[in-house]
Amino acid sequence: MRRSLAVLALTALLAGVPTAARAATAPQPGPAGLAAVRTPGTAWGVDPAAGRLTLTVDDTVAGADLAALRRTATRAGAVLRHEPGRLRTLIAGG
Repeated sequence: MRRSLAVLALTALLAGVPTAARAATAPQPGPAGLAAVRTPGTAWGVDPAAGRLTLTVDDTVAGADLAALRRTATRAGAVLRHEPGRLRTLIAGG
């Protein structure tokens, strides 16, 4: 009985270690990663139709910036979308 309890406890400990290690290093999906994006020509938000985070880039974003934004979108669990033309800030009141 003692031996089976010791084996069971050891198995539980060993099985829990990889899960804890993965949880510590796994990227946390959500808007926190996208909120740090300060690259001109980008916008982010929640797509109401799909219910997913979306990172939108315009034609001015290319090269290394675009590659970095793809990695950021992947880590945040967001969809990267390209919008033709140039994004502008517009204000609407209501």
